[in-house]
Amino acid sequence: MKSVNSGCSIEEALESFTSFIKRIDETKELPLAAALGRIAAADIKAENDIPAFDRSAMDGYAVRAEDITGAREGAPASLKVAGRIYAGEAPDIKCLPHTAVRVMTGAFIPEGYDAVVKQEDTDLGKEEVKIFASVKKGMNCSFAGEEMKKGDAVIKAMTRLKRTDLFRLASAGYGAVTVQRKPKACVISTGSELTAPGTPLEKGKIYEGISVLLAASLTEADFEADAVIVEDEESLIAYALKKAVNEADFIITTGGVSVGEKDLIPGVMEKLGAEMIFQRADIQPGTPTCGFILNEKPVLSLSGNPYAALANFDWYFPGVAAALTGCEEYEKSMTKAVLDDDYEKVNVHRRMVRACCKNGRVTIPSKTHFASSLFGISDCNCYLIVPAGSRIKKGDTVDIYMM
Repeated sequence: MKSVNSGCSIEEALESFTSFIKRIDETKELPLAAALGRIAAADIKAENDIPAFDRSAMDGYAVRAEDITGAREGAPASLKVAGRIYAGEAPDIKCLPHTAVRVMTGAFIPEGYDAVVKQEDTDLGKEEVKIFASVKKGMNCSFAGEEMKKGDAVIKAMTRLKRTDLFRLASAGYGAVTVQRKPKACVISTGSELTAPGTPLEKGKIYEGISVLLAASLTEADFEADAVIVEDEESLIAYALKKAVNEADFIITTGGVSVGEKDLIPGVMEKLGAEMIFQRADIQPGTPTCGFILNEKPVLSLSGNPYAALANFDWYFPGVAAALTGCEEYEKSMTKAVLDDDYEKVNVHRRMVRACCKNGRVTIPSKTHFASSLFGISDCNCYLIVPAGSRIKKGDTVDIYMM
């Protein structure tokens, strides 16, 4: 096992780590109703124009715009009504000068008619209609191919499908879509002090919640997520890792990465033949975080402290997800905001401080900054990135990273 990056920046750590990750290539076809959040496996093109025919955008009369030039109140244009068309019908009506066709919203517009007069500007005549307003060509019409031409991309490969994407696919006539297999992740929380929630708590033990937090984060990102708790024993940790590597695309461990007697993860990974990609990146909290490749699978080993684990997961996971799926929509980047609170502590390393950004301004709701506490995190939506050795104050423009 070797360390490629020790003491590097978190940006360098992420870049190194993701460069070793192989993209998932298995696919399956799903009905649209089951495809929300999944990754499109290939470009999907429109097989027809959308809409497929000229149609009315409102209830009214299809006309030739030139036939009602100058029409107004007191001097209406009178046109013979050549027919009536409801949505879903497509009768063969020949367009003749000085005629109109009664149409409803979404109805087919016969060839030759080039505008629609809304019914409020007419007398609603059945045999002959009086029109009290002129229109320009194309007014109140939706023309064939207006939304999409035959051959245009409906969805591009590696798109994470949103509800609007599913609508576009349905509108193009697709009832199913080929998507990438859902990524699988496993969270392994290590620590002999950990107890599963819902079971009796013995003296000296604590309830384990980090795996619940991280598994929920993975599920929200449309990953399949399993979680296990493992005692601080080399053989148990090794067994859990070997099982996870056989079943999952991405493994996360929590705890056991610092320098104590029971911090066993680096030693176990070395015995399993893992390659360490980075360790001890220049960031607080979570400086001990490590990245490994084990049997070609990425393993992100986080601190056992809840806030440190969450902050580093939020930093590394988007890049890992993008590398696994090929979907760049997972990726995030830092942005700028103006600080509304003072933060006077000077840190040896860059620090991720829980914060809240709104309308370009960032506040620090929580006065607790311990790595072991998630106090105040519910009021936060971003991390304030404080440079090493710097003191920042109210009014400064700062870097933030959204949760």
